[in-house]
Amino acid sequence: MLGKIRPLYLFTIVIVVWVCGAVANVCLAEDKPKFPTVQSITPGEKQSDLASKEDFDCGETKGSIKVKHGPISVKLSNGKVQNIPDAITITYTGKNCPDCVWVQFIWRKVIVTVKDGTTDVDKTLTGKAVVPYADPTNGQEKDYSYDLTTDEKKEPKWNVDSPHYGKDPTFSANKGCLQVSNCPTSLVGDAPTPLFGYNRRTSELLDSYTLDDTNKKILKEATKVRALLHADTFLVCKGKPCARVSWNATWTFDVSNGKVNQSKFSVTPAYSDVSIDPGAKLTGEQTTALNDQFKGQQAVQ
Repeated sequence: MLGKIRPLYLFTIVIVVWVCGAVANVCLAEDKPKFPTVQSITPGEKQSDLASKEDFDCGETKGSIKVKHGPISVKLSNGKVQNIPDAITITYTGKNCPDCVWVQFIWRKVIVTVKDGTTDVDKTLTGKAVVPYADPTNGQEKDYSYDLTTDEKKEPKWNVDSPHYGKDPTFSANKGCLQVSNCPTSLVGDAPTPLFGYNRRTSELLDSYTLDDTNKKILKEATKVRALLHADTFLVCKGKPCARVSWNATWTFDVSNGKVNQSKFSVTPAYSDVSIDPGAKLTGEQTTALNDQFKGQQAVQ
């Protein structure tokens, strides 16, 4: 959520921990949120193109999608402006914009490098990612956890990237997410974080993962950490997916005796493998995750 920072961790810069953004002025949330919501998003001058797809079929009309990344400024309903150094933004343009929502699926994977004698060995952690959400009904922070992925080809651990309350799986500005709509053009954004940080006083590596003793030991012995987030962001119009935007965000940083070099630690990811696939459908695993995590949902039919 915008502005939510886990108090356990001390960072040299503010880490924006939030999980969703929205496109469209249709929202399934039933309650007025108890925290500031997004009023406008202004992309910075240094936005970089990642992918685009023009004039594809989307229901009864044609639409276009552009994907970029770079700095954005977000104006909130309380008048404050929050500058985000590097967000990924997806802009959809189509006459059916008011009938569309976004549903995003993600999985996370953490690979650490450890020394085995004089040899570097990569190990994939098992455990859970722990993410704070703000409950729109009362504004209070809650934690939601989901399994880390160890083999994305055989068994990706999909999580619906939306506050886990009620039956609404969509991105929505009413849930504290990055969205701005001025149909027929709408912009949705995401500012993912690695869920790693450090203690500003001691430089000790900190994290927001639940790990058993074996995996804690592996992480403690790491000389390098690579955190990967993969997202499949679906444009859903009148309950039917009409496009999928897939992308990766990766963070890599060196560790020595459980500590990081503060001057080289960045929460800004490298974005890669961005693709736009008109007509793509949810996988069976994604459908299962959606209906298990949001029982009775009606966003995707």
